[in-house]
Formats: sequence, C-alpha cells, structure tokens
Amino acid sequence: MREYIFTDRERELLLRWLRYGEETGYLRQLFHRMRRSIGRLTSDLRLYLLVCKRLRALGRWAGRPSKGELERLLMEVMGDE
Repeated sequence: MREYIFTDRERELLLRWLRYGEETGYLRQLFHRMRRSIGRLTSDLRLYLLVCKRLRALGRWAGRPSKGELERLLMEVMGDE
C-alpha cells in the first residue's frame, strides 16, 4: 500500500488549478489518468474507509479519526456518484 495518491508536484498543480484555473500539459495528462482510473481508485478508497470503520469498531483504531469523521469523509467522497 502506498501512503498517497498524488505526488507533491501533482498536489501543487491540482490546488493551483482549483484556485486559479492554471492548466498545463502535465495537468491535462493527470486529468486523463484520473478519468481512466476512477473506478479502481473509488473502489480502493471505499474499501480503505470500510476497513478503517471496522478497525475502529474492533477498538483497533484508537487515536485516529472518529466514526463520524470516517462516515463524513465517505459521504463526501461518494456523495457525487
């Protein structure tokens, strides 16, 4: 398992695009890769959040996001489907 989806550079470019609308060739390629991989990424994120929720229910998620925070994140991510 990796600890990130986007590299630091990609994060910076995406945030700049969201804030200022700046778009580069690299960013257009990133958009293409995002569209191509949406199914797998969505599925993996859903699985990750379900496992987090289960670990919390088993008492093995101490000190991490609360159940409410996990559910809010899941709804935020999945709400636009």
